[in-house]
Amino acid sequence: MKNIIWIIALLLSSGLYAQESGILAGTIKDQEVFDEGVVYAQVRLKDTNFKTQTNFRGNFELKNITPGTYILEVSYAGYDTLEIPVLIQAGENTQITQYMSAKMLSMEDLSSLKVKPAASTTNRESDLGADRKR
Repeated sequence: MKNIIWIIALLLSSGLYAQESGILAGTIKDQEVFDEGVVYAQVRLKDTNFKTQTNFRGNFELKNITPGTYILEVSYAGYDTLEIPVLIQAGENTQITQYMSAKMLSMEDLSSLKVKPAASTTNRESDLGADRKR
């Protein structure tokens, strides 16, 4: 009988522990193409170790988050980085949908790009075949 009480107490306490965290899930979409998810965008809660990336539909999920207020950072090459405040509550599944905008390149961005010169195509005497040297 004593063992049964311990087992029941253990099961109940594990259920209470599960309620001490929350879940953040959502979808990241392209601002210009509303039904298109941004694939493989980096999603992270700033100042924590929680991070993931979106799937092929733009969906993501972060589990076992300690309740509190966080900044969700979403980044992807060619898009403006998003910073969204989120509130995580114990035992709750927080859902968000956010839209990313394509980044506008400035003249400064363009001037910092390095252009590789084209390969030289001039023939030198050493490049000519033996039959041409006669």
